[in-house]
Amino acid sequence: MTERTSQHIECSLPYIMDSKGWYELNIMPVDEGILVFSIDRTRRNEAEEKLRISENKLKEAQSIAHIGNWEFDLIHHQYAWSDEFCKIYGLGKEEQLQPNLESFLSFVHPDDLSYVLEIFRNSIDQSEDAGCNFRFIRKDGVLRYGYTEWRFEFNSKNEPVRLFGILQDVSQRKLTELELESQNKELAFQSREKEKRADELILANAELVFQNGEKEKRADELIIANTELRFQNGEKEKRADELRIANIEMAFQKVEKEKRADELILTNAELVFQNGEKEKRADELFLANAELIFQNEEKEKRADELRIANIEMAFQKVEKEKRAEELIGINIELVKTENDLKEYIKGLEEMMFVTSHKVRQPVANILGILNHLEDSANSPHELSVNIGYIKKSAMALENFTIELIELIELIELMSNLEQIVKKQS
Repeated sequence: MTERTSQHIECSLPYIMDSKGWYELNIMPVDEGILVFSIDRTRRNEAEEKLRISENKLKEAQSIAHIGNWEFDLIHHQYAWSDEFCKIYGLGKEEQLQPNLESFLSFVHPDDLSYVLEIFRNSIDQSEDAGCNFRFIRKDGVLRYGYTEWRFEFNSKNEPVRLFGILQDVSQRKLTELELESQNKELAFQSREKEKRADELILANAELVFQNGEKEKRADELIIANTELRFQNGEKEKRADELRIANIEMAFQKVEKEKRADELILTNAELVFQNGEKEKRADELFLANAELIFQNEEKEKRADELRIANIEMAFQKVEKEKRAEELIGINIELVKTENDLKEYIKGLEEMMFVTSHKVRQPVANILGILNHLEDSANSPHELSVNIGYIKKSAMALENFTIELIELIELIELMSNLEQIVKKQS
């Protein structure tokens, strides 16, 4: 201060509730002495400390879970990744590697490189989140299994501006899966071998049963032969006794063989039972899974069917109301048509009576005039008068015929209308 220059100091001073606070002091010399500006930096320093602790915890969590994070600024084309990301690839803190796509892909196994590139390119082209499993080779040459997943960040115009994701070392899980797959194959092979042995034992048992049956036949034949020999030759009783002893020995051996066969059968039955139990358990698990899938599908189908049924019922209700209104209108029209038809039939009956009279009268006139002409020799004047009467009667008959044709056409029209009304109902 003897040189009268400005000074900038950050220091810790007593704060609220016996705590300490951080202050930024700017000391400036003035003519009257010094001017001190104080800025409270306590909250900023506390926030920075919390951020530092949070970052340390994130690094610890990533280290435990073997998960690293990365991001790509799509606007400025800048990459960044975490320390754990480098650790997964076997890079030490002192080894610097430029964060970019080429560096990331340089560790991917050559056989998986095209697959990873295709997924990444499709994701970029369609701006859709994605992820994939792949193999990678650490810097120390060790083959590992990894999983990466990424998401997009969009601006207010729904344009992608940032891509961020994670990289996880899933080698332990993948190796466990491969080990389980190998064990399952081994178990399946052993099961098939046991089934083969069981089939062989079954065939051996069948062969033993067949041989025992043959031996029984031979024994029966020998007994018959021995009986015949005893009946024919008493002197051969000694031979017969020897044969009986031999038969007893054979029966004993047969019993022993049957015991061995029974033991084999029991052993085979036990093996078959154990294999059957294993298959039952596998089938029960498979059926249970299938049943769960089927029940879920059935529930979805029932829900869809209920929705469709409700829509169909609502539509049918509306259609029924429309049909009811149409039927009411048709019934009213039918009642009206029925009344008109009754009136019309009544008019037809009257018309038929009139028609009979009108047709008979001209015909009778014509027949009477013709009979008169035949019975008497008329003068030309009388003949002319009679011809006039005939013409008059013929004209009356023709007019009535025209009226009758028009009436028939009207009847046909009414009949057609009645059929149309019946079809609509």
